[in-house]
Amino acid sequence: MLKIRNTLLSLLFFMTMCSVLQAAEFYVDGANGNDSNPGTLSNPWKTLSKANNSLMAGDTVYIRSGDYSGQQIYPSNSGSADNRIVYQNYNNEVVRIINVSNPLQLSNRSYITINGLTFNDTDTYLLIENGNHNYIEYCIFDDPRNVKTWRAFWISTNSKYNWIHHCTISRFGWQSDGEDYADMIFIGSTKSPWGTNYNLIENNHMYYGGHNVIRVTDSYNVIRNNYFHHEEWYPENNPTYGNRIGEVSAGTSQEVGEGGWNLFEGNRFCFTGDPIDGNYAPALQVESSNNIWRGNMFYNLYGPAIQINTLQAFPTGVADNNYIFHNVFYHLGLGQSGRNTNAITLCGWNGGIKGTVVKNNIFHENVGGIVGFTGPINLSDNTFLNNWQTADGDPKFIDANTSLLNPNKHDYPNFNLLNLQVKSPCIDSGTFLTRTISSGSGREIQVNDAHYFIDGWGIIEGDIIQFENQSESARIISVDYTNNIISIDRSLTWSNNQGVSLKFNGLAPDIGPFESSISNSIVILAPENLSIVRR
Repeated sequence: MLKIRNTLLSLLFFMTMCSVLQAAEFYVDGANGNDSNPGTLSNPWKTLSKANNSLMAGDTVYIRSGDYSGQQIYPSNSGSADNRIVYQNYNNEVVRIINVSNPLQLSNRSYITINGLTFNDTDTYLLIENGNHNYIEYCIFDDPRNVKTWRAFWISTNSKYNWIHHCTISRFGWQSDGEDYADMIFIGSTKSPWGTNYNLIENNHMYYGGHNVIRVTDSYNVIRNNYFHHEEWYPENNPTYGNRIGEVSAGTSQEVGEGGWNLFEGNRFCFTGDPIDGNYAPALQVESSNNIWRGNMFYNLYGPAIQINTLQAFPTGVADNNYIFHNVFYHLGLGQSGRNTNAITLCGWNGGIKGTVVKNNIFHENVGGIVGFTGPINLSDNTFLNNWQTADGDPKFIDANTSLLNPNKHDYPNFNLLNLQVKSPCIDSGTFLTRTISSGSGREIQVNDAHYFIDGWGIIEGDIIQFENQSESARIISVDYTNNIISIDRSLTWSNNQGVSLKFNGLAPDIGPFESSISNSIVILAPENLSIVRR
């Protein structure tokens, strides 16, 4: 038995060493390379095609500065969980991939990392179809040819666990006959099988799209800590409509795809414009159900912040049960003279909208009120609770009137201007999100409504929760939405009807997207949520 065990250990060691030995570093230099070279730093390859055909799991290719015209990244092989394939610019040099239709193609490829590259003068930006665990990081996608296609940056059918972070994605869309077109970034499928789930889009600067900057049509995706703005930007002169595209910054839809059950957290939505069709354009257009919008900042918007729609083609209930809490809405409806100036609009063109929850938000210095509605909407079917309004007084932001209101100064990633001052009346003034329905102790808690929380869906860590009148907290490891049961990672004790919220400081949660600490430093709501689960 010992001999067999030693043989197995030796075989395992041999296989591990082979994997390590196979991993290699290569170099591409478009100006000085030759594809007949071995691909070393002193004797690099010349083309991306050579790298595409050569890289194996565990390999990294460093690309030297220059313009790689007519070339694309489309690796012949996938990496693996422990041995990714990496394309990276060398030593922070500027690498531009230009003059090509599809510059970045990762369909049917997985475990690929693209780091530090720039994509200009292309017809599209990215396509991932049936691709999983791909990372696009610190890249720039800008100045395309604006070919009239609907989607530039597309994560599509059955693609999961892709991570897009610290990228700039911009300027894709067009106008024609009084309408604007293109979803610049599209996360979802347009046909069955759907399955574009569990993707993480965070810490990006995304602006100047067509109809949408980003649209999400499948489920369990996380969009967080991004900066969206969508001013009137289209460069083509149109004497009838002017140079105007400035419509929706983000949208969710259940018209195609599975739809709903997505998290939008910690994002900034600002500077929407007057759209070409003359309709008011919300920053968010919600046409799916069961989404969570929390910790976001909406400011300096031409129209409303959020419009929840049910269109005639949609089934009943398609836009129900959307949760909007701990956000800030500031300077909204600026261009809406004679039109809808409310921060949130419910448009029930195909029946009513039910289950919308609007709680613990700050609404300040907006042209209109909190909510307006069109169609057969019964506001009593929705919840509007404990929101701060201008009539309640000054919420005392740290600095809301300098660069924050200047459309020519996009101070990304400065998230601090709408934080609360130490003496803000919004501190400790939030209501608890839900309550327990019985006394108990252990790791399973039944509450009135578990929809406020997520377990991370396998892509981020689960929420941290805290009980009323307790300082202890615990992390959520699973949520049973049907039975409203939250499972946590440690044992706690609670009483009947005790308040439950995301982790907070002081006596109660703060109103708005930020939670101020006792030490007077300001942190974004539930900062533990912002940890990355390396996949």
